[in-house]
Amino acid sequence: MIYTNFPVSKTVLLTGAGFTHNFGGFLARRIWGLVHNNLQRSGQSRLTKKLKQEFNYEELYQQIIYGTDYTADEKSAFIDAVLSAYDALDGVIRDYYSRYTTRPMNLNHLSELISRISGQGDERGFFFTLNQDLFIERYYCPGRRLVIPGGRNDPRFVNRNKPLEPGDFVLVPTEKELERHKNDLKNLGDLCYIKLHGSYDFRDRDNKRKLIIGTSKEEQIKNEPLLLWYFKLFEEVLSLPQRRLLIIGYGFRDPHINKIIAMSVLQNGLRIFIVSPIDPEVFKKDTLRGFKNRKDKIWEAVAGYYNILLEFFPQYGASPTEIYKIFAAEFFED
Repeated sequence: MIYTNFPVSKTVLLTGAGFTHNFGGFLARRIWGLVHNNLQRSGQSRLTKKLKQEFNYEELYQQIIYGTDYTADEKSAFIDAVLSAYDALDGVIRDYYSRYTTRPMNLNHLSELISRISGQGDERGFFFTLNQDLFIERYYCPGRRLVIPGGRNDPRFVNRNKPLEPGDFVLVPTEKELERHKNDLKNLGDLCYIKLHGSYDFRDRDNKRKLIIGTSKEEQIKNEPLLLWYFKLFEEVLSLPQRRLLIIGYGFRDPHINKIIAMSVLQNGLRIFIVSPIDPEVFKKDTLRGFKNRKDKIWEAVAGYYNILLEFFPQYGASPTEIYKIFAAEFFED
């Protein structure tokens, strides 16, 4: 089924954990530490010992939650430890403004960049993310209206510095309810914010969080109608010819995401612009190793490489840099 039966912007945005890290968000190693500390405090010595042997907490999550070697109490304890880490992440995001007397990045200019993803005229834009935090919901200053299909029609009502209250959570639609959102996608807003791995504020009818964690993400996505639709939108948008994809803070560790990117590069002429603090040589050698024999082709498709987002938007009140102006001229070219 074709969902994007309307003009779609040629520019697309994809963000990972490194994006929110610019604003105090956690990378995987910080989550590992928080999970470890939570388990230590709860007296889960077997889980703590195992975690000290396995530094990829998502690998261990997979083993514990979907394996048969752990008790129901241990599974529950590990889930609670991980979710507590996500609660801590939301706390850091809420405190972003209060942590600085002079904010290190101009969020108004960042919002203008995001707004430009929506394209021109009747075009609709797509901002995909692998992040489950609420940074965008709390701080996006719109130039064009951003919506989360099947989620929030106006994400901005999330208060910047207050914890979520019970009425703030988003009830994930059933498969039947989702059809209305699919059929009305072009009328929902100018810019669709698609949270491919769920969101901190998503809940199901049993009040369980809808977060995709572990190494079986593709299988988990298939079991949740909303996230399966999100993934198909990602696939569909990148299958359009000659897209330009801006990737900020994604470490290329998710095979199901890499597969779509590779397909679009090889078959549809996708050009990639990357913001990453990793040395370009190391990025090609190590970060792109998951692409195996297609690594060189993916690297050839990189049309722009930038080290940090701060290169674009310096502290609050300053103008965008010359580096950003050059990037924008190339990325948003007609």
